[in-house]
Amino acid sequence: MRSLSNAALKLDPTLYDADLGVGIYNYFEATLPTYVKMLRFLIHLPGGSREVGLQQLQTAAEKGEVTKGEAQFHLAKNFSRNNEQQYARSLEIFQAMVREYPDNPLWKLLVGGVEIRMGQTQEGEALYREVVKDTEEPKSEVWKPLHEQAQKALDRRSGH
Repeated sequence: MRSLSNAALKLDPTLYDADLGVGIYNYFEATLPTYVKMLRFLIHLPGGSREVGLQQLQTAAEKGEVTKGEAQFHLAKNFSRNNEQQYARSLEIFQAMVREYPDNPLWKLLVGGVEIRMGQTQEGEALYREVVKDTEEPKSEVWKPLHEQAQKALDRRSGH
């Protein structure tokens, strides 16, 4: 994906959707554990850059046409990681996705998780309960694991 995205960007630097591929690679590679990075030379794995990866994901999230939603997801997910701790930025992006895709319970589940990490426990747990309620009678197979995960999260919160 990295090499194809780079080739596409060389042909057209305004193909912002290609920033998603290189952004995911750059961020992921730069955040690998040290012992994995040490093996990188054995398999000729190009290095990455956390900052460049985040910047490329931001570009795809703002200017991409086809990959905008996926770029927003990866950007928000990365902002919520322990090594980033940019929870407010993550929350902002996930909340925008809730507004854009109100029928997708995944975004509410993710917002709830970020809110809890930010200390907004009541708000986060309320969203978990909402996801459990909304997915009790799944509209698709995808909703079943969302229901299970929201219920497990509530159970962990209550000590069950």
